[in-house]
Amino acid sequence: MTAGYLRPGAAAAEIKDGTLEAFAVMGGVPVPSIRDPAADMAMRLIPIDADVLATVEQRPSANRRAVIPAGSYPGIDVDTPSMGVNAVWIVSADACDDLIYSITKAWWNEVSQRLSEALNAIGRLVRFRNALERIPVPFHPGAR
Repeated sequence: MTAGYLRPGAAAAEIKDGTLEAFAVMGGVPVPSIRDPAADMAMRLIPIDADVLATVEQRPSANRRAVIPAGSYPGIDVDTPSMGVNAVWIVSADACDDLIYSITKAWWNEVSQRLSEALNAIGRLVRFRNALERIPVPFHPGAR
């Protein structure tokens, strides 16, 4: 095996032309660099082993166990165990508390949540009930 470091679009192009056999990418499902080639050719997703996922979850990081749902990509009709990462917004500790509070309040309200859910598949996964899980950095006082 030879490792290469390609951008997702370049990796997808090489998968399509047969010069690359596999690649790993992190992104919100469905990731276009997987979805697009899967529409034209048979592909499979490689599940991440449960033992690996358990090890990842024991470490302090934003990484977590995730599942790529069946039907997320053409030809993939089974759920695929995978690794996910929580989105973390990083701001300067010197940022104004009122500004960070306003941004946090704008995101975590009913209207913003409905819009996010309606406009983006990933938005359906962003919920307040799990927003505070696995945050690897301290909260800004304005966000707190």
